[in-house]
Amino acid sequence: MGFLDHLPARRRGKRFPVHPGLALAGLAAGAAAAALFSPRGGGRRRALVAQKTAALARSTAALGQRGAAEIGSHARVLLARARSAVHERRAPDEILCARVRGRVGRLTSHPGAVEVVAHDGVVELRGPVLAAEANRVVAGARRVLGVRGVTDLLERHADPSGVPSLQGGEARERPGSALAREHWTPGTRLLALAAGAGLATAGLSARIPGALTVSAMGALLTLRGATNLPLSRLLHPRTVRPRAGTDEAGGGHGASREG
Repeated sequence: MGFLDHLPARRRGKRFPVHPGLALAGLAAGAAAAALFSPRGGGRRRALVAQKTAALARSTAALGQRGAAEIGSHARVLLARARSAVHERRAPDEILCARVRGRVGRLTSHPGAVEVVAHDGVVELRGPVLAAEANRVVAGARRVLGVRGVTDLLERHADPSGVPSLQGGEARERPGSALAREHWTPGTRLLALAAGAGLATAGLSARIPGALTVSAMGALLTLRGATNLPLSRLLHPRTVRPRAGTDEAGGGHGASREG
């Protein structure tokens, strides 16, 4: 008596659906097991996998510690800002000037050229500034806690030539979303790993159209957080091209050999 004979009559001719994601996972697991337990090179592969797994565990633990510390720091900053917004609606002009100078220093390559004056919560910005940086300097000053208004008296210069205070300086990174940056911080990577793993798991377990797409997006997000490399480099890795001098040298050796 076979297995089908034990099933009810109504289920004998019924097909059991197999989720495509689970089928792909099973195929991948079978291929990995065949490679690891192969008589030829299986032991070397297992040792290499164990070594890589230990290194990955150490790096993941370090990433978790740094990421948790960063997330906790951001949470404390947000909590402090919320408390300040409730209990300290108006700050003294001296403190307001110091806050604005600190924000301006992160938005312009020549913070010493910008003069900041505050009076009754209204901040006045004076001095020369690069035209490409002026708008974000003013916008950044408006977002400082306690600022009720900004008077823009900045001198915009498209060309810094002839302006001594705009010579030299270090380029500042344009503020933007943390996800848009090429290199993510540990906190962003930790959140990406958690979200990517959740999406990948949900896509594999769901039985809806587009589940594999969701799972693939989760896998890409997990890979992005684990490697800290942009998706463009992950999807299109750069090929190492030989140097021109090496090719010419090789060609010369080949010519000498032929000669």
